[in-house]
Amino acid sequence: MIDLMKADFFKARNSSVLFVLFFFACFSSGFMFVSAHIVAEDIGRSSILQFASFFSDAQMISLLGCIFVGTYLCRDFNEKAIEQAIGSGKKRGQIIANKILILILFVFLLYLPYVAGSIFLGASSISAMAFVQTIPLKFAAENNSLDLNAETLLNIGKLFFLSTFTMASQLSITIPFVFVLRRSVSVLASSYLLLLLLGPVASLNSTVKDVLSFTPFYMNADKMVLGLPNEFFFKRVLINSCFILLIAGVSWLIFRKSEI
Repeated sequence: MIDLMKADFFKARNSSVLFVLFFFACFSSGFMFVSAHIVAEDIGRSSILQFASFFSDAQMISLLGCIFVGTYLCRDFNEKAIEQAIGSGKKRGQIIANKILILILFVFLLYLPYVAGSIFLGASSISAMAFVQTIPLKFAAENNSLDLNAETLLNIGKLFFLSTFTMASQLSITIPFVFVLRRSVSVLASSYLLLLLLGPVASLNSTVKDVLSFTPFYMNADKMVLGLPNEFFFKRVLINSCFILLIAGVSWLIFRKSEI
C-alpha cells in the first residue's frame, strides 16, 4: 500500500494534469468570490450570477474531480501499471484503497482555494453575497471581521473538513466506473452524468431525502455553519466513512475476478 502511494505521489509531481486542474480550481474560486463581492456592492449587476454559479465549489469540484478520475486514475490501466502492481504481489483491495485515498487527498487539494478565499473574506470587512448556498460562500457572506482565535479556527476546521470530506465521499461513487469502463472518456462522462442526476434526485420529496440522509448526497445546510454541533459533525463523518467503505466493497466485487 505504501509503495502504491509513493508511486502515485511520484506520478503526481510529474503530471501536468494535476497542476492544470488545481489552476482551474484557483481561478474558479477567485471568480466566484469576486462575483459575490460585486453583486453585494451593486445588486444591479446580478445578471452575472447565472454564469458565476457555474464556478461555485459544488459545480467545479464535481467537474474537476470527474476529470481527475477519468484522466489520472484510469491512466494505470492505459499504461499497464495495474498489471505490474498485481504481478509484483499487490492485492486488488490495496489498489482500490489506494485509488480512493488518492481521490480524497486530491479533493482536499481542489477545495483549498475555496477555503482560503472564504476565510480571507470572513476575516476582512469585504462584503459578499451568497448567491448559491455553498459552504464557502455562506461562510464569507455571514461572517465579517472574524477574530481568528483558537476556538474560531477549530470551528472553521470542523466546518470545512466536513464540507470537503462530504464532497470527496460523493465523488467516491465514481471509483467503480474506473474498474468497469477503464477508458478515460467513458469514465469521465459516466461519472459526471451520474453526479448531475443525483443532485435533482436528492430534492424530489421527503421520502427520497430520508433515504439520502444516510449518504453523502444529503446535507442539512442549516447546520453547516460556524460552530456546527459536534453530534451532527461526527454523525456525518461516520455516514461518509461508511459510504466510502461501501463503495470500496462494490469496487472490490467488480475488480476481484475481472481480467486485466
